[in-house]
Amino acid sequence: MFTFVSPTYPYNEKPLYDLDMASYSVVKTFGEQLGATYKGMPWETKESFAAVADYYAREK
Repeated sequence: MFTFVSPTYPYNEKPLYDLDMASYSVVKTFGEQLGATYKGMPWETKESFAAVADYYAREK
């Protein structure tokens, strides 16, 4: 994991315009809407976000 967010690669419901698919980020960026998980943030977590969080949550 090396990128948290890529605001220049916004998510779009139409696959033709979904630049987020080319992003390495662990959150998908929205253009005009806000995410549901973290209120007021213009992004939503992806599955990779949870995987990274789980990895670092383990006791070492």
